[in-house]
Amino acid sequence: AHALIDRDRNIAEPTSTANRNDLIEKRANAFASEFLIPAAGVYETLERMQKGSPAQASTWIWDAAADEAVHHEIRPDLVAHRISAHDVALLAHEYQVSYDVAAIRLKDIDAIRKNRLELLLSQKEQGMQLLRALKLLNQDTEEGNGEEEQPYLVRQLILLGIEALRRNKISTGRFREICNLADIPYEDLMPVVIAGMEE
Repeated sequence: AHALIDRDRNIAEPTSTANRNDLIEKRANAFASEFLIPAAGVYETLERMQKGSPAQASTWIWDAAADEAVHHEIRPDLVAHRISAHDVALLAHEYQVSYDVAAIRLKDIDAIRKNRLELLLSQKEQGMQLLRALKLLNQDTEEGNGEEEQPYLVRQLILLGIEALRRNKISTGRFREICNLADIPYEDLMPVVIAGMEE
């Protein structure tokens, strides 16, 4: 986006504190956000993660015995659908953007509120810790690894374990066993889980 916007200038200028309020810079950043992290893609990712769903779902079921339709409401577990620091980190990894950009984009598309954004931004280190533990982040540069060392199945096992512990479906002892099975230190992942449990 910046290359297109800056093509008429003599020199390409990245965003800085000096030019961040320039209209042309704001437009370039807005375009980059829409292009790099499209709203439809983010919603699809959240749906795949089963995050950010409505507080309640309503359905009608046909009762053959009573020969009538019966209204049924489902109130899902709010903790299960709450977007946490590890969800933001995985979103950032999927779209190859920074944690901050991913969190702000969630606010831009109204997937989270401002107070949730502030909490998620304060939990950035816990989200990055997950990416480091799953070896999705280069330790030296804090950038995504081009070659993923962990098999997909092991990553999914850890992510399911984190969600199960957040929802109180498994004990911390069972989560420790999952970490041992995945050969990832339990101590590296507990800050991620604790951050996900905070309101």
